[in-house]
Amino acid sequence: MEDKFRGVFNAVNDAVFIADPEQEIILEANQKAGELMGMPVEELIGRQVSEFYPGDDSREYHQKFRQSMGTGSPRLIKNIEIWMRRSDGVGVPVELNVTMMETMGKRLSIAVFRDLTEKKRLERELAGLKTAASPRVPQSRTESRSRTSTVEGLPGGSAGAAEGVPLEVYISRYVQQTLEKHNGNKAKTARCLGISRPSLYKYLQNNEDI
Repeated sequence: MEDKFRGVFNAVNDAVFIADPEQEIILEANQKAGELMGMPVEELIGRQVSEFYPGDDSREYHQKFRQSMGTGSPRLIKNIEIWMRRSDGVGVPVELNVTMMETMGKRLSIAVFRDLTEKKRLERELAGLKTAASPRVPQSRTESRSRTSTVEGLPGGSAGAAEGVPLEVYISRYVQQTLEKHNGNKAKTARCLGISRPSLYKYLQNNEDI
């Protein structure tokens, strides 16, 4: 790869592999690919892509790849979520897109892997937040009193829950009230909500009306 293209290739924020589609051997990889796999880029070259797919994901990817190649479509695989296996054996959730291209009479597959680790962590934490904010049927009188106290502490209280307020709105009010309680201090708010500060910042960015 020419130097003038190498800089652009390495500037891409996702892991990119260029491979021989017939043998599935990695021909080129960018720096993000090395970071994702936890190994130097030089050690990725010459290895089969399937080495980095654990178990069932390897078979599923291989099957999809082969089926797509037979269609003649330039976009072989689009937005599928699978797991990659790093060099240390740790699994990494990724979103995969594979495109076919031809250059100088040679077919190449371009595989782009987007690391979903942070996204999945955020989803888990927000799911926990939803559970904490969502009213449910108590299992005992003691739990009923505790749950009522929690629900009534939210904006709209038990009346808001009874009115069928959408859960997303309910959570938004819950976060807003917690922020106000701590005078806008995000670190204290995150601790109170039981989530990390990055997750809270991300939630606030996506809900700027809070």
